[in-house]
Amino acid sequence: MDTRQRIIQSDILYGIPTLTIYPKGAENLPVVFYVHGLASNKRSGIELGDMLAEAGICMVAIDAAMHGERLDERIRTAWDQPSPEDIYPFESGLDRLFRMFQIVDQTARDMETLINHFSTDQRMNIQRLGVCGSSMGGFAAFLVAARVSLVKSMVSFIAHISPYEFWQDALLKATSQPKWQEAIKKSEAETQKRLEYLEQIDPSQRFTKIFVPKPLLLVAAALDTDVPSLYNLQLYKRLQPFYTAQSEHLCLRVYPGITHRVVGGMREEARNWFLQYL
Repeated sequence: MDTRQRIIQSDILYGIPTLTIYPKGAENLPVVFYVHGLASNKRSGIELGDMLAEAGICMVAIDAAMHGERLDERIRTAWDQPSPEDIYPFESGLDRLFRMFQIVDQTARDMETLINHFSTDQRMNIQRLGVCGSSMGGFAAFLVAARVSLVKSMVSFIAHISPYEFWQDALLKATSQPKWQEAIKKSEAETQKRLEYLEQIDPSQRFTKIFVPKPLLLVAAALDTDVPSLYNLQLYKRLQPFYTAQSEHLCLRVYPGITHRVVGGMREEARNWFLQYL
């Protein structure tokens, strides 16, 4: 194996566009599955993939549902105009947020499909499996870690574990605006359906049963207004009792002066985390 040379292989597997990044001559190496943020694509994972390959770890980056090579018009125009099926005031962002969580759910299912596919790949040792995601992709990574017992380690960038809690908070914030209250009230029945769906897919309880106390790195940004760092602080405190015997397996990093974005230092920490815990 030559970690100085890395290979980037592009495929479409089961309709899912992927980039597999690995060192030349890879055989039986740990593997990390990575998912990007909203309105991005799998190529945003190349920098982290290069770092991992240099460390002797494979990475599979995917285009999330409705993104990248399978881009949906509703994502391309999400910030410009409402979609015909939207039910809330466009400025509230509620329809975009709910659609994002539908994407998270489907993308997590896609990752499960790919994990099964790569389980027989000679380049990788699926028993040494990590998951990582940024923003929307972080939400998906939590779902996968709560569904797939093979996952041994996880890194979350600027994300949160609970679509249900996040949606409830966004809905409460929107309904506090008098100009939107009447329109949101008209959609109460559909809102209830959406709450039930998000509660159903929410990984919070399964995560503590299936993943915890495996190694988890939570990375937040101090000036993030999209996914405030408070969500990660609260999650860290909730999970601490489960990590009493292995406190080094739970780590929180809050980057000062950073808004909702992934910076180089975050990727380096992720590389080091997987190098230590895969």
